[in-house]
Amino acid sequence: LDGKSLWGLTASPPLGSAASVAQMATLLHVYLPWHDRGEAQTFLDSWSLRCPSDHIASDTSTHIVEVDLTPEEMVLYLHQRNIVAELAGEGLGIATPGASGTRGLAERRLLQLCSCFDIPDARSALGTSEAAGEANLDARTILSNLMHSLEETLQKAIDKQGQCEAEREGIVERNAAREALQSALPASCWEATLVCAHAPLLDVQRLGEAAMQVTESRQVPDAPLLEGDLRRMAQVVMDGSLEGVTPHQNEECAGCRAFAHPDSRLRQINRTRGQAIAEEQQSEHQLNLLRSLLQGFGQSPSLSSSSTSSSSTSRVFIKTEGDDDNNSTKMEKLNEEQRSTSTRHADEHLDAALLCESCMDEISFDDLAILPCSHRLHTKCWEQASNLGKCPIPTCRRQIPPALVVTCSSQLRQANLRYQQRAKYDDIDLRTRFGSKVAKVVERVKAVQISEGEATKIVVFLQFDHIFTKLERALTLAKIPPVTLRGHLAQRQRQITRFSESIGLQASVLLLTLDQCPAGMSLACAKHLFLVHPLQSGKSFEALENEMQAIGRLRRQGRADLIQIHRFATRHTVEEAEVRRRAQLMSADRL
Repeated sequence: LDGKSLWGLTASPPLGSAASVAQMATLLHVYLPWHDRGEAQTFLDSWSLRCPSDHIASDTSTHIVEVDLTPEEMVLYLHQRNIVAELAGEGLGIATPGASGTRGLAERRLLQLCSCFDIPDARSALGTSEAAGEANLDARTILSNLMHSLEETLQKAIDKQGQCEAEREGIVERNAAREALQSALPASCWEATLVCAHAPLLDVQRLGEAAMQVTESRQVPDAPLLEGDLRRMAQVVMDGSLEGVTPHQNEECAGCRAFAHPDSRLRQINRTRGQAIAEEQQSEHQLNLLRSLLQGFGQSPSLSSSSTSSSSTSRVFIKTEGDDDNNSTKMEKLNEEQRSTSTRHADEHLDAALLCESCMDEISFDDLAILPCSHRLHTKCWEQASNLGKCPIPTCRRQIPPALVVTCSSQLRQANLRYQQRAKYDDIDLRTRFGSKVAKVVERVKAVQISEGEATKIVVFLQFDHIFTKLERALTLAKIPPVTLRGHLAQRQRQITRFSESIGLQASVLLLTLDQCPAGMSLACAKHLFLVHPLQSGKSFEALENEMQAIGRLRRQGRADLIQIHRFATRHTVEEAEVRRRAQLMSADRL
């Protein structure tokens, strides 16, 4: 087609980056450098059509709605923040663009914990079934389950170390018995190898001790008796007729090959034991941090029962299953010692006063600083040691980023006080069942409807499906059933029409996710937009563009009234700074 002019029509042009403008320019056969912002701005100045003043889109007003987490929610968040910091290696490492794998999953959990304490993939990590995941669990139950899961992991790591140690000792004792038998009976080397590789460890030890006695005393008459016992045991191994004896598989016997090269198996055992030691240290470190946070909160009335509940949970252990008969007694003693030690430590931890582990003086709640390594210090003691960037405890000396230190006077105590003050008029049932942010969204919806009328249209925009489900349930319980987009295209269009044209409380709130916001959707009937949390994407400018697109659904040409944008930010989390940064970017006159 030939024409005098080329026109491109778009409802929400992507202007978040030079690359987006360059991609849009290709539709008009104009090719720009993908990273040159100056060329992109020149293109917009030359090619874009300026609307008349009477058709300029309505202005927006942004409100930052601050959300205070409950003490249990804050403990869950701080625990996950510490995990992200360990995976990142240094600093916080939050919201890294393109982060994947274990670190990316941990960052995603941390960002979701700012909005909801009940995360599906966290439940999977705790071993909760999908059926149980449908029910609502409060933050205290999830915190208790988390500690129980860490204790199970700790106990399994200890059990694995015991199994590796028992197997290593067994390999050493079998090799020692084989050498003794070959020394006492040089003509029966093959039988000695066969028996030591397949017979029960107790029988191998008995034969080895007898061979050592024959060699040391040089009693020739005892040698035929030992040789007879060895040959009978070798025949039992060949037949596989005795319980507890591993049958011999002729020339392809894996047991004989592994026994002939014990160094390879010992290296594998050492690697497994090293992994178990690392798992034990990590689980113990996370448990100690949770207990330190709970004990710090324990001075507040809102967490006195939670601290006791969590401490009692720490006494639950998993019994070892599937141990070999030869080391079952040893493993049982190890488990019993661990149970008694852990119970004693839990009692001591519960009953002990808060002591600074640097100067050994008592700490008041206002002067408590909890380090990521779970050590508790006076605020002044930490300030003196913060110049070194390490924990001042000589047995620890871990690198401590100052941003990860929890000072109760600035975080925990303020959250407690605000929580207690708001508990007088907040809907505590919604807060307990669905979380602080979901309850805050419902509270804000009610406040808008009280001030402007029940028919006021509100669009609630979010990204994560599980938060969408919880918010839908919470609004329904609050007798404000929201409009949701489900089904095929025609069904979704009918729901949008119902939201736009109906007058009344039953269709005053529309819930939208990022996947349910198709191009061209117009929601100009709504006056309020709730951004429940900062949208996440692989690239920072894409997340900002998604939020601009959500705002563009309400901000249409020809609209004269003011659009109210409510951004929810959770205090003392990584979300708070990100929400304020994006609000500033939206209000600034930028590309």
